[in-house]
Amino acid sequence: MAMQKTEALQGTHERRTQVCVIGSGPGGAVVAKELAMRGVDVIVLEAGPRLKASESTRDIGEFMQRFLSESGANAAVGNAFVTMLQAECVGGTSEINSAIFKRLPERILKEWIEDRQLKDLTVEEMDEHYEVLEDEMGMEPSQMPTQGEKNLLLKRGFERLGWDSHPLQRVVKGCKGASDCFTGCPTGVKQTMASTYILRAVTNGADLYPLCRATHLRIEHGRACGVEADILHPETRKPQGRLIVHADAVVCSGGVFWSPLLLQRAKIRNARIGKNLRAHLGVMAMGFFDQAVYPWYGAIQGWGSNLMEKRGLVMETLWAPPAVFAGRLPGVGHELQERIKNFKHCTTIATKARGCSTGLVREGTGGKPMPFFWIRQEDVDETAFGLKSCIDALFASGAREVYAGCHGVPKVMRDPSQSELLLTKRFRPTSFQFVATHLFGTCAMGGDPRQSVVDSWCESHDIRDLYVCDASILPTGTVSNPQETIMAFSRRAALEMAERYAA
Repeated sequence: MAMQKTEALQGTHERRTQVCVIGSGPGGAVVAKELAMRGVDVIVLEAGPRLKASESTRDIGEFMQRFLSESGANAAVGNAFVTMLQAECVGGTSEINSAIFKRLPERILKEWIEDRQLKDLTVEEMDEHYEVLEDEMGMEPSQMPTQGEKNLLLKRGFERLGWDSHPLQRVVKGCKGASDCFTGCPTGVKQTMASTYILRAVTNGADLYPLCRATHLRIEHGRACGVEADILHPETRKPQGRLIVHADAVVCSGGVFWSPLLLQRAKIRNARIGKNLRAHLGVMAMGFFDQAVYPWYGAIQGWGSNLMEKRGLVMETLWAPPAVFAGRLPGVGHELQERIKNFKHCTTIATKARGCSTGLVREGTGGKPMPFFWIRQEDVDETAFGLKSCIDALFASGAREVYAGCHGVPKVMRDPSQSELLLTKRFRPTSFQFVATHLFGTCAMGGDPRQSVVDSWCESHDIRDLYVCDASILPTGTVSNPQETIMAFSRRAALEMAERYAA
């Protein structure tokens, strides 16, 4: 076993394995680890490079260019501009998320079981997988000494409003509060897939091929039997070789864009492939305080409120490198320059709607996935409600000014009553600066092959020995960060695979 040095591979190479996993994010990593530990021969293909802790940087432009899909510039075609962030590196999006670890709300799981006809799935069975994952990943609430002033301010704001709030559950063992999760944990204590499940898979015999992008599935006689992939140059990311993997089974874990694209290229006759794209539509408000907050210290997302969870909204503190947020500051010229100079006085809070809007993914120019997404008015209205709550929390925390980042309200709010505008005016999808960091649904699971792509065990309805284990199988949004949910469904599928493919 080893992490293969693909940068040295040129020409065409062939390998034989029992299971080929495409992608090393939360879905693929869990499958690889569970199978390898049970004696199954596994090869993992990852389109991106390995991200080392020493490569963590606050140069956000350089980082996004190297480790995010399309340098972080993925955006959907539709009725509004929606940025869709996806990592492209060993460990997938677990390398750039905030390490939040939260179970799927039971009411949503029951909704899926009933509405999607997942009759062989139970709440009790999923709870067992959650418990194992939480123990293995070391889940715990964000510790108070590492909260930092930006989180504690919002904690006090929630308390003044009488709103229930709590430290967010995260998988970080010994967090130092560097607030650099988005650009790779510099201390290496965040429990990413690369440092946990991929490492365990490799230790137990799996072969990992970074910089190796799957391009086609091999299907013969109605079953998956292999993968064709380009070996990418580490700098240009252009093909420099070819890898052909012969396998007894294939697991697509390339995410909501690449998994359906691979299935579409295989000409699988299922009309639901690539459809039902769902997203958590996130917006944020920024507060300016008289005192210095130093928001780059403390857990990147340490505190939150589930006050509105039943209506599909959550509120969570948030931080990212200044270059990401500075563009949201109001003003031009000297006014903007002055605000940037006082950036240490700012902090932010974000809200995201579970969302009922939908879209689809198709192959675009150059063979790359092209997402389409249309935001419904219901989500616009929910976003306005959530953003108002964020503004209220910032003012309650002591903010002197709040920047809502919403067209149609004052760019600079100085009176808490101004948040009422979010409820009294009607907004459009283009009124908000949406970011969709959690995506779902393009290979949705379900019991009816006419309405879904995979069954509850993540196996294709149409092709035997072909699985999908990533966020694309989740039929709808999950309200909270979906990593634990993706891992739980993937673990459930992997244990079933192990019985089928173990020697």
